[in-house]
Amino acid sequence: MGSHSDALTHTANGQIIICARKEEKILPSPVIKQALEAKIQKLEADQGRKLKKTEKDSLKDEVLHSLLPRAFSRFSQTMMWIDTVNGLIMVDCASAKKAEDTLALLRKPSARCRWCRLTLENPIELTLTEWVRSGTVAQASSCWTKPS
Repeated sequence: MGSHSDALTHTANGQIIICARKEEKILPSPVIKQALEAKIQKLEADQGRKLKKTEKDSLKDEVLHSLLPRAFSRFSQTMMWIDTVNGLIMVDCASAKKAEDTLALLRKPSARCRWCRLTLENPIELTLTEWVRSGTVAQASSCWTKPS
């Protein structure tokens, strides 16, 4: 699963694991600028006039579109665990923004579902430290609160 396999999902006992993969195209701005300037100069020489700003903006879109197939790709992946038994989704990432972006992939096709983000009552470090010190683990559902 994930980067070691072509499988992006796994299901067992009402639990679903999903690997969300994202591809970003990397185009350095100097490359875009150089290609755009060359195209602008050629058109201005051919037409014998200065191009308008709207024409240059349109050319920039054309240049970007022509360069994308040759651009480098950066891949990232985010794992999600969906607990259909308890109605929970866990996203394996450190930032709230990345979690929201990943959850947006699920929200679009299931717009009729209600979503709310759970927040921890205490910092995770304190909770885990207390569990280790006491030798007991609380129910996971007692660690978070639903926003009102």
